[in-house]
Amino acid sequence: MEPVLPFELDLDDVRNGGLTRSLHRQLRAAILERQLPAGFALPSTRRLAEALGVGRNTVVAAYDLL
Repeated sequence: MEPVLPFELDLDDVRNGGLTRSLHRQLRAAILERQLPAGFALPSTRRLAEALGVGRNTVVAAYDLL
C-alpha cells in the first residue's frame, strides 16, 4: 500500500491520552514543523484509519482536535 502521509507516525507510545491524542499530537507537530507542505490535503479518515490499523472514529476525533 502506498504511504498516505509524507512522514511516519508512531502510535506505539499512547500512554498520554490514548491513540486519538497521540495521532493528534503527531499530526499537529508535522503541521507546525512544516513536514506537511502548504496546501497538503490530509487523507480521508477511512484511508488513514486503514493505513494505521486503527478505528475510523480515532482518526475523526484526532482531525476534529486539529
